[in-house]
Amino acid sequence: MELWKMWWTAAVVVTVLWYLGVIGWLHFTLLILGLVAVVVLEMWGHGRRVEQYFKNAVQVYSFTGNEDTRVAALAAAKVIDRVRRESLLNEFKILIFSGQALAKESSSDLQNMYGAVNERLEVLCSEIASRDWSVQDARLEKERLGRLNPGYLKALDKADPNMFVRNFPMLFEKK
Repeated sequence: MELWKMWWTAAVVVTVLWYLGVIGWLHFTLLILGLVAVVVLEMWGHGRRVEQYFKNAVQVYSFTGNEDTRVAALAAAKVIDRVRRESLLNEFKILIFSGQALAKESSSDLQNMYGAVNERLEVLCSEIASRDWSVQDARLEKERLGRLNPGYLKALDKADPNMFVRNFPMLFEKK
């Protein structure tokens, strides 16, 4: 059941209980405040999961060059608010710099791999940072993702970052 449906159902039940005199004003107020707190915490958790979805999509795209995961990363980036998106882009810029440093100290095969990964990251980061995305942009990108890979869109809508871990386990460290 969706969060808003659960919240409204609980709010109606609390209101009916108050109206019938089963609970008083104090209990009514505390229950409504509790419901609001649950919604706020769920929204905060949802945002964190979307950020992790974005990070996982970028990780998969940078190593595989898979177009579906590039669009998934773009869609997630456009959903995330501007301040958080800029912070995430700064994290990836640090990774790009680190990858360049590692490439210089590595064998030629690893240099080629790091070069390809860094190039994909740089292009993706510049595309994401190119403008401040609107809700309309996010909606269009999600539609595009739905056409390319409906499973990735479903995972984004549910804020399921583990979709990429399940599909590309070799790219994620075992903890």
